[in-house]
Amino acid sequence: MSGPGAAQNGRAVQTRGIIRAAAAGGAAGLAAGVLVLGVGGRLAMSVVVLMARARPAWSLDGTFAVVAVGALLGAGAGLAYAALRRFLPGNSLARGLLFGVLLYGVLLLFPPASARTAMAGFVSLHLPILALFGLVVLAYGAALAAAFEALRRRWPPP
Repeated sequence: MSGPGAAQNGRAVQTRGIIRAAAAGGAAGLAAGVLVLGVGGRLAMSVVVLMARARPAWSLDGTFAVVAVGALLGAGAGLAYAALRRFLPGNSLARGLLFGVLLYGVLLLFPPASARTAMAGFVSLHLPILALFGLVVLAYGAALAAAFEALRRRWPPP
């Protein structure tokens, strides 16, 4: 088939593909954000407190806030991954790790206010903290890529 109907059908398929990729990116980012950025970030915070030889203090509100921020950041980053992944070289794991490096770079350039405030309390531990949270963000990138590919395989093509 050729002509205006074919072009319109092609655009519809392309639009459905973009929507499908965005949905997969948002869902994968949300899930990886909750598990890796949220729960993993909370565990990393506990490690920092132990490294500082400070007294750990956990609260349900604080844990919920960290997990919620991880979910929101994760969903947004998942949408960015869906848009950028085809430009990243390598297999799914390599793309995820590279995306994690890029995301960490952005977070280092534009750190959330809560991160700046928290770092101020641990001046002597800046490098270990940066390395620890860098690992969390790399793990997020890998988890995001794995979840994204799993969703793309399970969802029907456009």
